[in-house]
Amino acid sequence: MCARSLALAAAGLIVGVGLLAAWHPARADDDADVAQVQQRIDQLIEQLGAEQFAVRERAQRQLLAIGLDAFDALYRAQEHGDIEIKSRARYLVRSVRVGWVLPDDSPEVRAVLTGYADSGWGARETIIGRLRSLDDDQGVPALCRIARFDTSEVLSKRAAQSIIEMTAPEQVELRARRQRLLREALGVSRRTSAGWLRVYAEWLTAPQSAMEPLAELVHAEADALANLPGKTDADIVCSLVRWQADALLQIDRRDEALTAMRQMLQLQPTTIERLSGTIDWLVLRDAWEMIDELAKRYPEQFRDHPELLYRLAAARLSQDDPQAAEELAAQAFAAPGAGDDDREVVTRINVGRYLVENGLFDWAEREYRLVIDLTEEDALRNVFTRSMLATMLHDRQRNLQAAEVLKPGVERIAENRELKQMVQRVGRDVGNYEARMHFYYAMHHAEQGNRAKQIEHLQQACEADATDLDLLIAMYRLPEPTPAWREKTLDLIQQTAQKCEREAEQYRQMARKDPDEPALADMVAQSCNHYAWLVANTEGDYPKALKMSLESNRLMPDSASLLDTLGRCYFAVDDLDSAVKHQRRAAELDPHNGAIARQLKQFEDARKQSQSEPNAAPPLPQ
Repeated sequence: MCARSLALAAAGLIVGVGLLAAWHPARADDDADVAQVQQRIDQLIEQLGAEQFAVRERAQRQLLAIGLDAFDALYRAQEHGDIEIKSRARYLVRSVRVGWVLPDDSPEVRAVLTGYADSGWGARETIIGRLRSLDDDQGVPALCRIARFDTSEVLSKRAAQSIIEMTAPEQVELRARRQRLLREALGVSRRTSAGWLRVYAEWLTAPQSAMEPLAELVHAEADALANLPGKTDADIVCSLVRWQADALLQIDRRDEALTAMRQMLQLQPTTIERLSGTIDWLVLRDAWEMIDELAKRYPEQFRDHPELLYRLAAARLSQDDPQAAEELAAQAFAAPGAGDDDREVVTRINVGRYLVENGLFDWAEREYRLVIDLTEEDALRNVFTRSMLATMLHDRQRNLQAAEVLKPGVERIAENRELKQMVQRVGRDVGNYEARMHFYYAMHHAEQGNRAKQIEHLQQACEADATDLDLLIAMYRLPEPTPAWREKTLDLIQQTAQKCEREAEQYRQMARKDPDEPALADMVAQSCNHYAWLVANTEGDYPKALKMSLESNRLMPDSASLLDTLGRCYFAVDDLDSAVKHQRRAAELDPHNGAIARQLKQFEDARKQSQSEPNAAPPLPQ
C-alpha cells in the first residue's frame, strides 16, 4: 500500500480489511507521507482513550481500516498506561487480518506459508525453519512479514533470528540483494525484531559501522531477558551474542569477540544439551580458550557426563593433541553411572550417535558395544543398538562385521515371541532386521567376488523383506542377471515404488486434515524420499522421482539423506551440475558419511568425464 493509500485510510476513507492481503510496505520515497500517517496513527491511538464513546469508536474504526500499517503502533499500545487504550489496542491487534501469502511470493514460499494463520505455535516454528532453508533468499520477505506481524513477540524474534543465522552470501552483489530484500520487506516497522534486521542489513555491506548498534541491541535484549519474561528467551539472546561474536571475528577483533563469547557463557542455560551445543559452536570457531573456561566453570557436569567429555576430546583432536584426546575419551567411557539402568543406556546410545555424526567411529563402536554388553539380549534396546552399530559398520564398508553384529539380534527376534511383539509395537518391521543382515552378507561376498554366496544372501534377504530399498537396488545391480531374476526384481521395484507413492498420498491427506501436526509432513517427506531413492537408483519415472524428491526436501530442508537422494535424482535425469551441487550440500551437512562421500565422487567423476567427452555415456550406478 503506497503512502497516498495510507493517507486515505488514515482519513477514514477506506473501510474494512479486505485489501490487506495485497499489502506491501511503503516505499522509501514516500517517507514524508509515511511520517504524516504514522503521526495520525499515534493520534488515533490516543483517541482510543477519549472520554466520549463516539470518539473512541470512530478512532477504532479508522485504525481497523488502516490495517497492517497501524500494526506496529497498536502492538506497542498493548502496553499503554491507559487501560482503555490497552484493551482496544489488544482487540485491534487480534482483529487485523494479515495476508500472510502475497502474489509476489514464489510457488515454494506459497506452499510453505499457506495455512500459517491457522497454525499453532509449534507448526509456525516449523514453517519459519522451512522458509529459512529455501534457496536464493526466497523466504526472506516472508520471514520479514512474520517478524513484523506475528502477534507473539517470541515468534517475531524467531523469524528475525532465522534470517540472521542464514549463511551470508560471499559475493558483494548477493549481499546487496539480500539487503534490498530486507529493507523493502521491513517498510516502516518499529518492532524490535525489525530493528535487528535493519542492523543486520547494514552489517551485510558495512560490517564495521554495524558493530555499535549491534552491541546496543544485544545489551537491550539481555536486559529484556532479565526484566521482561515472556518477551524473549535465552536461546534468542545467545543467538544474538553469537552473531556479534562472529561479526567481530570476521573483522579481526578477536579480543572483543571473546568478551562476547564470555557473555554467552554466562547466559547459557546449564543443561547438558545446551553445554554440548555451545562446545560444538566454539570448536567451529577455534575458540579453545572458551572451551577450557566452560569446562572450568562447570567441573561437575564435565566430570560426570560422557557427552561433554567426548566433546572435549574432539576439541583436543582438532588441536592436534591425540594423546589428550584419548585420555579424555577414556574418562568419558569410564564416566560414572556405567550400570544397566535405563538412563545410562539412553545416554550411551545418544553419545554413540554424536560420535558417529562427528566421524569418531572407534569411540562410537566402543560405546555401542558397551550398550550391547549392558543390556539383555532380549531387550529392545539391545536389538536397536546392534542395528545402529551395523549401519555404521556398513557405511565404513565393513559388511561382514555389520552382518555378524546384527545376527544375534535377528536370532533373538526369531526365538522370542515377546521381543518380536515389542519390535512390532514400536512400529518396526521385524523382517527388515533379517533382510539387512543378509544384505550385509551379500555385500561382503560381492566384495570377495563370491557371486554364488552373494545371490544366496540376496534371495534370503528378499524372502525376509522384499521392500527393503537398498536390497532391491542391490538386486537390480547384480551383474549379468538371468531373465527370471531381472523380471522378478523389476516387478518388486514397481510394487514397492507404488507402495511408497500410495503412502505419500495418504500422509498428504492426513496432513491437510491436521496441519498443526509437523510429524505428518515428515512422513510425507520420508515416503516421497523412499520412492525417489528407489526409482533414481534403478529404473522408472525419473522426472516423477525428481519431483517427489524436491517435495521431500521442501518439507524437511537441510537433511543430508534427503539431499543425497535429490543428487541421485538429478544424476538420473542427467543434470550433472545439479547432482553435484546438491550432493556437495549433503556432504557439508554430513561430512563423515561414507556413502554420501562416495556418491559425490561418482557425480564429480561423471561430470568431469562429460566435460572432456561430451558424447560419452554416463557411468553405471554404484
